[in-house]
Amino acid sequence: MAVRWSDFDQYGHVNNAAFLEYAQQARVDFAVRVLGGGEGSGSGFPASVVRRMEIDYVRAILPDTREVVVDTEIIAFGRTSYTLRQSISDEHGHVTAVLETVMVMFDLETATAVEVPASARRELERFAAPAIEEK
Repeated sequence: MAVRWSDFDQYGHVNNAAFLEYAQQARVDFAVRVLGGGEGSGSGFPASVVRRMEIDYVRAILPDTREVVVDTEIIAFGRTSYTLRQSISDEHGHVTAVLETVMVMFDLETATAVEVPASARRELERFAAPAIEEK
């Protein structure tokens, strides 16, 4: 993912809000690739929405960085949710941030959480961390 000039702040490193944008774009790409984009996309799966997000800023992204890599894996499953861990690394391979995001399967028409369909879980399990947690 490209680092934009506008991502940098007056201190000469990427602003903390840009990390959230990198993670969001990677989550959208992940959802489209794995689940087909959610309701209304013809995938047959409910939409996934963010329930909770936590971020640890590990290292600054400095001006010599032109791209970042966002690795995404699933670390937990619940009845209506799954938890992603995303690591953002600079082009030198240094981890700059680690995010954990709880995603909830959501019916857009009724505005309620729904159980993760077995077929969606099978698709998501392909990206599960080795020691996955059941909630």
